[in-house]
Amino acid sequence: MGLRKVAVVGNGIAGITTAYFLAKRGIEVDIYDRNKSVALPPACSYQNGGQLSVSNSEVWNTWDNVFRGLGWLFKKDAPLALRPDVISWDKIKWLAGFVGATITNSYERNTRKTIQYALRSRELMLELEDEIGIEYDAKKEGIVHIYRNGAAYKHALHAIKRFKDTGWGIEDYSVDNLTDIKTNGIKGATLCKDDFNGDIHLFCNALYNHMKINYPVTKYENDVTQYQTREVGNMGIDTLCGMYDEVVVAAGAWTPELVPQCNIYPIKGYTVTLWDQSKKAPKYSIIDDGKKIVTSTFSDGRFRVAGTAELAGFEKGESWNRITPLLDWVNNYTYIEYEGIAMHSCFRPMTPNMLPIVKKVGNVWVNSGAGHLGWTMGMALAEQISEEL
Repeated sequence: MGLRKVAVVGNGIAGITTAYFLAKRGIEVDIYDRNKSVALPPACSYQNGGQLSVSNSEVWNTWDNVFRGLGWLFKKDAPLALRPDVISWDKIKWLAGFVGATITNSYERNTRKTIQYALRSRELMLELEDEIGIEYDAKKEGIVHIYRNGAAYKHALHAIKRFKDTGWGIEDYSVDNLTDIKTNGIKGATLCKDDFNGDIHLFCNALYNHMKINYPVTKYENDVTQYQTREVGNMGIDTLCGMYDEVVVAAGAWTPELVPQCNIYPIKGYTVTLWDQSKKAPKYSIIDDGKKIVTSTFSDGRFRVAGTAELAGFEKGESWNRITPLLDWVNNYTYIEYEGIAMHSCFRPMTPNMLPIVKKVGNVWVNSGAGHLGWTMGMALAEQISEEL
């Protein structure tokens, strides 16, 4: 019997890591993607917040978040913009699913599952560094959460106790220790020393290049769609299934176009990358829970700020209503002086209950739906697919 052959659709973090774990098992892998390079925009694996953050594993399915979202309904600069001007059946179905997951009190169960994925993924990432010496500008200074609201800080301390048995490693942290940022209005902070950040685009390309050298991995520049068309470079999913032993769809927010059974919605996020001329960027990564903003400092002077979420379908472009809060945060909370701004938006593939889909759906396998934690959970999800396939 010859080698098993598997097609992986998607060359972002989910697709690249899935291909890697399959190749390590001696499976022949072909990667399909419409882009000519790995992890290109508008995929989140091009320029995300950079954090591998076990400490950010809490799912959003709580009544507090539901009511907060309603309060943000008509605010253009809200951390989570529901965008009532953009209506579709997919959006209605997703919102209904989100409320359903809240009604069924899935918060604790799903948060524990997310922490489990994140911890395993971090372990695998460190093993990968030792095994192949992969370089992706990793910076291991921990991740600090800041809270400008007393109630939010109190909730964070409660969550530390509630999930302490998982080993996620978060601890209370004195605001007096936050010497790298302006602490005006900050009521409290927590720290996860074992969390870190890295450049996801560098990682995806480095891992792909490693596979090209060490494993029989081939990349095809094909646009895979649900149905075969006459367009040059198009591949129908059914045709693909007939060519391989198995097919894994890891197409991020575009997964439902190939596997309609998946209730995944594109949650649009924004990033800005600033070139820090002052070298005063915080040494640690930061999460501002109230504003849904995260930051990462890279070794080459880049300071990445990512955040806000928008339910607007696949609306393209970077709106200043969404970019301005990120720049305001930099000016209000850091000491850096920067020149040059690179703006980017991406579509996070998110399920209503915020758990990824990592299983066989119909006649294909799916690795998608990790939302804003695709970088954090990526290695563990890929490992699971490779073991079950």
